[in-house]
Amino acid sequence: MKLLLIFTHLFILIAQCYSKEELNLYSARQEVLMRPLIKLFEDEYKIKINIVSAKANQLINRIVQEGEFTNADILLTTDVGRLHIAKEKNIFQKIDSTTLTNLVPSNYRDKDNYWFGVSLRARLLVYNRNSINKSDLNGYIDLAKEKWKKKILVRSSSNVYNQSLISAMLIKYGEEEVKKFLKGFISNFARKPSGGDRDQIRAVAAGEGELALVNSYYFLKMKSQDNEKKLDHVIEYFPKDNFMQTHINISGAGVIKNSKNKENAIKFLEFLVSNEAQKIYAEVNFEYPIRKNIELNRFMKIIPTIIALFLFTAYLISSDTDITISNVKVMKRNKPSCDRLGNVYDACQWMLKFNINNNTQDDLISFCSVIKVNKKKYKLCGNKAKKKFHTKANNSTVVLTNLSELINYDNESPKPIVSFISLNGKF
Repeated sequence: MKLLLIFTHLFILIAQCYSKEELNLYSARQEVLMRPLIKLFEDEYKIKINIVSAKANQLINRIVQEGEFTNADILLTTDVGRLHIAKEKNIFQKIDSTTLTNLVPSNYRDKDNYWFGVSLRARLLVYNRNSINKSDLNGYIDLAKEKWKKKILVRSSSNVYNQSLISAMLIKYGEEEVKKFLKGFISNFARKPSGGDRDQIRAVAAGEGELALVNSYYFLKMKSQDNEKKLDHVIEYFPKDNFMQTHINISGAGVIKNSKNKENAIKFLEFLVSNEAQKIYAEVNFEYPIRKNIELNRFMKIIPTIIALFLFTAYLISSDTDITISNVKVMKRNKPSCDRLGNVYDACQWMLKFNINNNTQDDLISFCSVIKVNKKKYKLCGNKAKKKFHTKANNSTVVLTNLSELINYDNESPKPIVSFISLNGKF
């Protein structure tokens, strides 16, 4: 019996020595884009990666259906919306990794650490500079104007990149404005939406339309490979206006709740935000690194500095519950004095009072909102220098601002109706 136990232990030991470390990656990214990263990881860690590629929704549904029997260790996808869906469907597990929390900015990861961003891309415009002046371009909402009739190219509305952009626009501009935008935008199509982002870029180059809505990394990669200069007249533009900057989305990943190779999965996530991997995202895939200390390649450097600044200093909220507004009140600055003395010492000025509620683990260092006063929209912003907007983590700040000065609202006008349309903040 003792001899049998010895042979059994010896057999297990030999099997373990010859067994191969592995990791099962379910990826919504094209395998060709992931291959350089996978090869580097396999060479460095001696862990074999088995990749299953499909659409994000297909992978999420498959993992849900497979349950505890799934082979998936990591889900990697191209859109923050899909990461939220995966978390809601309870397929991720919380990861406690100092490396990940130190390297991935808090606005690019789940607040509970169920998923982490690994790269960024911008939803930008490319246009034919021979027929369009840069000065004519503005923010996304401008694409609904009559001047763009039969000039716009875009892929299908069923694509997640367009859906994410519209979701962001709803937050920034409000539902009413976005409904108007969509009606005008659709009427400005140069052709029926078809193909992917690369097809839209080729169509601009061929003169089928004059401007297209595409992801930055598609354009940058095509531009870098344009040895015949077919895209020389096609230029990038980062849409922005007073209400919305260029839309940024992320690629990200999470460890599956029923992972059989959890340690390897965490190693791979940590690897994806390492210097080497982030450099590959920039140099090979032409995506913007999640970290700001990574050198960009020469094709990305020629992009206006606005994008580099925006990626790390823009107003960023990971969900619509990160910042909330409560206790909104409109009042006279000093009603008793105003009633008694009239408009003396500015006592009759209209004031807006409200609470900013920071529901995150990070300090809110700047704040911007679009407010509607009666039927007109205005921008209300502040930062750490204006201490009234600075709100500590998991805390609230009472803000009192002067509407009469902010929007030149007449003190003798009736009490205005004020509502908050969109909220933005930097943590």
